[in-house]
Amino acid sequence: MRVENTTHWLVGRVLADLCQGGTLSSHLPGYKERPAQLAMATYVATALTSGKPAIIEDGTGVGKSLAYLLPTIRSGQTALISTANKALQEQIYRKDIPFLQRFLPFEAALVKGMSNYVCLDRVQNMRTDPLVNELPIFQRFRHALEDPVGTGDLETLGVSLPADLRLRVSGDREQCAWKHCECFDACYIRKMREKARTAQIIVINHTLLLLDAVLENALLPDRDVIVLDEAHHLEE
Repeated sequence: MRVENTTHWLVGRVLADLCQGGTLSSHLPGYKERPAQLAMATYVATALTSGKPAIIEDGTGVGKSLAYLLPTIRSGQTALISTANKALQEQIYRKDIPFLQRFLPFEAALVKGMSNYVCLDRVQNMRTDPLVNELPIFQRFRHALEDPVGTGDLETLGVSLPADLRLRVSGDREQCAWKHCECFDACYIRKMREKARTAQIIVINHTLLLLDAVLENALLPDRDVIVLDEAHHLEE
């Protein structure tokens, strides 16, 4: 299919999603069409099909996340969505993406640095320390890890560990034995990376993106597209 035809199809499909009476409005009561969002989505769709970079700036309330997520998902391309901070990362992954998954079949993954996840091997070793193992906060932490669908993400466990304890139970790239670890099959970091390998949309942050660049793509899966959300924070 020629680029012009592909662009025309993708723009038409995305505008049908976003316009009043379209796909989104049928799933979201009180939905109102936003001209600036339509314009941005058109620009993103054109960039995706032409293979040319796009730089977009717009105001608050435009709905920028949906304006770049929808064209990317509809294009079928694999994308890294890189954010400036973990809060925005969580918002995109836990709010915007689940909403779109209500009517679009696609897989998504949230990827953070290793220190954001529980290392089961380190937790196992700490259980032999009675001074730590008997702490009420550590017992609540261990109970939270019993959740069969838990991701091991320290931010979502529901238990706020003191900084020193968090440091002792979190993943550490320098100390990780990876495939030689006895906890490898249950490893949260391994599961996170496996999910990312099969996902179409992988939500990361700028720090991880740049670290991956330094390590010559050793951390993140291959992708067709990179979206820098809040790109003005990238340099810092």
